[in-house]
Amino acid sequence: MLLLLTLVLASPPPEGDDPFLDRPPQREAPRRVAPPRSPTGFVIGAHVGLYAGAVRSYLTSEEGKLENSARAAIGLGIGARTPSLIELGLDLDFGLGQMWSTVDARTAYAFDALIQPRILAHVFERGPRSLYLGLGLDGILFNIKAEGIYQGGLGPTAILGAHHRLDAYSLIYLELAACAFYDRLAFHYEDPSEEASAEDPSLGPSRVNGAWYRIFRLNLGYRLTSF
Repeated sequence: MLLLLTLVLASPPPEGDDPFLDRPPQREAPRRVAPPRSPTGFVIGAHVGLYAGAVRSYLTSEEGKLENSARAAIGLGIGARTPSLIELGLDLDFGLGQMWSTVDARTAYAFDALIQPRILAHVFERGPRSLYLGLGLDGILFNIKAEGIYQGGLGPTAILGAHHRLDAYSLIYLELAACAFYDRLAFHYEDPSEEASAEDPSLGPSRVNGAWYRIFRLNLGYRLTSF
């Protein structure tokens, strides 16, 4: 009898609460998934390309200017990608310059030097691909020889490019740039106006310095990057 009473008291009531079975399920707090991080850090690369438009020098005693042509170039680039969409860089290129020589009336060749500080904004990034826009300042020296530099100047540049990332630390890219170039060494002579000649018949042609040109660049390159 005593044993039966002990078993009855020890058994939980059929409709009683069980601390383990009747405990409500606990919801775990949702885990935040960190967004993919854009590559940041130092960037270095090399490229080959073309620069076209007014890129061939022409120089005589009466006129110095740039003529339309297309030339090949090879270059290096360094820069840094910030944690934002912005990338800063500096490109240095060497091109096969061309000019018309007044000495023997034939085409002569020398090196051109092109330098471009730039700021880029990666406006579209999805997976390994990126599309970017940028602004730069092109400084170009044409036909560098021992005798001197035949043409040279500066100009603002608009940049459009796209890259495809090969892995976490390397990518290939294609880039197009257009520059409004001011050639500070260009010159030509202009005859005086009819009004000026009427006032002073002894006036001769006057020298006009500087000229604006359009230059386009197309580069295909490879970059190494860091996170």
